[in-house]
Amino acid sequence: MIRISRYAAIAMILAGCATSQQPAPTVVLGSAPPPPPLALPVPLPRIEPAPVISAEEREVIGLIEYAQRVAAMSPEQRRAEQTVRNQAFSRDKDVASRLRLALVLATPEAGVEDTARAESLLRPVASSGGDTSLPLRLFAKLLHGLIHESAGEKQRANQLRHQLEALKEVERSMLQRKQDNEPPRK
Repeated sequence: MIRISRYAAIAMILAGCATSQQPAPTVVLGSAPPPPPLALPVPLPRIEPAPVISAEEREVIGLIEYAQRVAAMSPEQRRAEQTVRNQAFSRDKDVASRLRLALVLATPEAGVEDTARAESLLRPVASSGGDTSLPLRLFAKLLHGLIHESAGEKQRANQLRHQLEALKEVERSMLQRKQDNEPPRK
């Protein structure tokens, strides 16, 4: 009996497997499988052409780099640089040598700072009409404005310092009078 039930169980399992199988796909000759879905093209980033930099603009960039180098110099190096730039300006009074000398003279805490002379060097370039290129003229105007503003701030600081000293002197004189008017202590 156990044998028959085993055979019956095996037959049922086989019968169940036979009915659960899916039919094999039918292939029609001459038909191709459906094409894969199309991938949308990825837009390429737009590449802008590099801006064309004129010779005058390159010269302004060079002057900015020069100003950074001067600012990083020690006071001794700045004095030597001022001598070199004075000699270059006395030989050739072109715009570039004028601006380089003004940059040396306008560098704060340089030990060679002479803002009045730097302003006088920049004024003709900053106010020139057509004889100086626009980038150099704009750079000179910017530098002239910064020097003028800095000079005004220094002048205001000096005025305030003098006012403070005057107030301290008034205070000292008031304290002195008070001590002079007090009766001596016994």
